[in-house]
Amino acid sequence: VFGGAPACQAGGFSTDTWTFDFANMRWQRMDPSGPRPRATPGIVTAYDSNTGKVFIHDDLNLYTYTYSSNSFQLVASNSSGVDYHLSGVIDPVRKKFVMFGGGEAWIYDISGAGSARQALSTTGGSAIINSSYPGLTYDPASGRIVGWTGGNTVYSLNLDTRTWTASTFSGGPGAAQSLGTYKRFNYSPASGVFVLANGMNQDAYTLRHNTGSAPPPPPPPSFDFSLSNGGNRSITQGA
Repeated sequence: VFGGAPACQAGGFSTDTWTFDFANMRWQRMDPSGPRPRATPGIVTAYDSNTGKVFIHDDLNLYTYTYSSNSFQLVASNSSGVDYHLSGVIDPVRKKFVMFGGGEAWIYDISGAGSARQALSTTGGSAIINSSYPGLTYDPASGRIVGWTGGNTVYSLNLDTRTWTASTFSGGPGAAQSLGTYKRFNYSPASGVFVLANGMNQDAYTLRHNTGSAPPPPPPPSFDFSLSNGGNRSITQGA
């Protein structure tokens, strides 16, 4: 966890870095070495399974955090800033870090030491791009980035064609939270499902990908969207 406002302060932002140990159920303040991201709103993060690094974008530049060395590294500096309503995700196959939200879409090539931020032009995904803090995750079965921003529609992005595909179904969780979804929409590799915790007082949902398709190019997916709190509601809809 990076940034945020400490509980003992009235507002503001910090450059604190914390990790959570599930075995001991304890937080630890890390105090990393290296250049830290700026203390700003709208910090964007994504975990890279290839390198084990966490990519962190403030309102200007891109950094990585390495847990083993407890250190930050500046990997790309920019002369202009970005909107602070973005969410990010990494495509580990194509080695791209992308950010969407607030009417903006950006992409970094993270296959090497670092690259400049570039505008990303796509079609069919205006609902995701124009939303605030959309839920974004990577689907290893289809090789696509998947986004949700409320309602009964999920959008998947093929980075090869730069095209979003919308899949609509019934029985969804309703509108997204007004202040964004962030990473409460995510993918569980162990279960092979997308998990959504839309609000602390709402049921949790899973979105099951039924095709079992190999990495790209996949056939259009079908989804099983079901209540995950033990209820008996289960709706299947072909894409």
